[in-house]
Amino acid sequence: MHEVVTVAAAPAGRISRLHVIAGIACGLALAVDMIEMALGGALSTVFLAPPYNLGTTQLSLLVAAVYLGAVLGAPMFGWLSDRRGVRRCLVIALGWLAVTTIFCAASPDMVWLGALRFLCGLSLGAIPPLLIAYLTQIAPPERRGLLIFWVCGLAALAPPLGIMAVRWLLTAEPWGIASWRWPLVAAAVLSAVAASLFRRLPDGNAAESSRGAAGIAESSASASASASASPRRLVYVCAIYFLFPWAAVGFPLLTGPVLLLRGFDVSRALLFVALTTVGPTVASLITGAFVDRLGRRTTLCAAAALMLVAVLLFAFCRAPSWVGGALVLFGLAGAIYVTALTLYAAEIFPRAVRTFATSTAWACNRAASVVVPLALLAVITPRDSLLPLLPIVIAMLASMVLIGMGPRGAAGRAVD
Repeated sequence: MHEVVTVAAAPAGRISRLHVIAGIACGLALAVDMIEMALGGALSTVFLAPPYNLGTTQLSLLVAAVYLGAVLGAPMFGWLSDRRGVRRCLVIALGWLAVTTIFCAASPDMVWLGALRFLCGLSLGAIPPLLIAYLTQIAPPERRGLLIFWVCGLAALAPPLGIMAVRWLLTAEPWGIASWRWPLVAAAVLSAVAASLFRRLPDGNAAESSRGAAGIAESSASASASASASPRRLVYVCAIYFLFPWAAVGFPLLTGPVLLLRGFDVSRALLFVALTTVGPTVASLITGAFVDRLGRRTTLCAAAALMLVAVLLFAFCRAPSWVGGALVLFGLAGAIYVTALTLYAAEIFPRAVRTFATSTAWACNRAASVVVPLALLAVITPRDSLLPLLPIVIAMLASMVLIGMGPRGAAGRAVD
């Protein structure tokens, strides 16, 4: 029998022991998800080089397999969690991820690895929206944004550490085991640990009972209104999620090729590409301190505007200092935007459909992540390095318009 963490009788609006433990479990699970998704780039580098010498077609299928699994798995787990509970589905998703990932680490060849990465993707597509839905249910309304931003910010440290581990293991290869297998083993172990932590946490509805009658009455009053608008809101949120990868995936993807076309050498171009990963953790931790005092739409539009400014600076400035500053700004604003978007989406849906709606939207995000590289790289030419940036600008402008027309969100207020 496992001991279940009980809900502490913390003063209203305070972070309790339950919230800290739940934050640790969610941060660990999100870190595993981020590592698994970030491994695509590392695996590409490893398998293109000797002794693997994988062809580009095989490599594309291998990288795409996990995204295809995510597109299919996210709505499936979202639908199930609305009926069986978010926490229970998180335990199932993390347990499934632990098993499939350890088999990935033991893959005998690329065919098996691709098939198993697809199975991993079934969980990976569902974990982020399920985590945000769980935190949305248990966090005190006055500190919901703070808790979620801190969890996401600390989890963002995981991908660089995972990629650095692959780089170090390239030469070390302990016990003769290939470098790319070790991060998968670590991810499997961490998934199992996270699943064990969630087994000891209460369901969201049990945690919510500590909010008191006033909080329950407030969330119930808004539930009926939001439930009737759910289908329309689902289309709305899916559209915003589909637009985001045009910037989040497209801009980092184009940074290196565009800089090379401008005459930068490979080493310098890679340095500038690395700058896009600088600062997400710092940005999330700082933003968490005041995000609950701002409207969700205000936060989203401000972050989108900063991303747009960064893209325009990169497009029209040639001085290395301006280029580097634009890339750092984009990384900071993008980290704020994606966390605020997941929080906003979770708040505008009632509990009965929350995880299905947000998971479906996340699947749209993953689908766009497959389309974007094919679309943007196809239009880049030696004579025009700016044309591929145009869809990114259009996507961010469209996102700002949609967000401005959408529901307010529930910053600092209780949700159903």
